[in-house]
Amino acid sequence: MGKVNFTTENKSRLEELATKFLFGNLPIQGPIGTSMRVEDLLHNTSVNSLVTMNSHLKKQIASMSDLDEWSCTDADTWKLERLKESQELVSLVIGYKKWLVEQEEISEKKAALAAQIDSLKESQKTPAERIAELEKQLADL
Repeated sequence: MGKVNFTTENKSRLEELATKFLFGNLPIQGPIGTSMRVEDLLHNTSVNSLVTMNSHLKKQIASMSDLDEWSCTDADTWKLERLKESQELVSLVIGYKKWLVEQEEISEKKAALAAQIDSLKESQKTPAERIAELEKQLADL
């Protein structure tokens, strides 16, 4: 499976699910019976922990999906839908956090390239151009 880019559609779906879980005061069930809230997922949880949680949720969904239609109750159906929404939310948070890291790396690369361009421009200036710039700065003071 190839890399998936975090799109504006992903961001709007993340906002929709996060709002639903936040205002509904709905916890996200993690491994070992832990219960987390949306703000914890976004601000206090590492990507590795989120990947583990996503895997755990997928396993829970798979085990509940194995129930046949004759033994599945309304409560089971509701729980399965909540698990699927939780898994989608965790997956989107993983994508969002990776996207943020990627954007930060791009910004750092841009800043480094801009600094390199400025230093090259500065090295190409003649002494007369440098003197003119310094005289202008002196006059501005």
